[in-house]
Amino acid sequence: MVNEAFEHLLYIGLYVAKDKGFFEQQGLDVKIETGGGDAQAFSALTSGSAQFAQGDPAFVAIANEKGWMGALLRWPWIEQQSGESRRQIHHAVH
Repeated sequence: MVNEAFEHLLYIGLYVAKDKGFFEQQGLDVKIETGGGDAQAFSALTSGSAQFAQGDPAFVAIANEKGWMGALLRWPWIEQQSGESRRQIHHAVH
């Protein structure tokens, strides 16, 4: 489960990967839900109802200060295309 903050062009890499079958090619059954904002998406992640969240990376640093173990991941297909990572995704590390 990926919980995005909101539907937006910022997350186009996520939508393209889903629509073009990238996740399926990797053996992943990915569902995308909209949280309604960065705080809601990150809350879904830290509560365990989502394995990934896309939104403001500042939430990872704030939560790590409070003892939550998380990490930032980059979108590799965007990095390959543009030479830099333009999107970040948060992931719960268990």
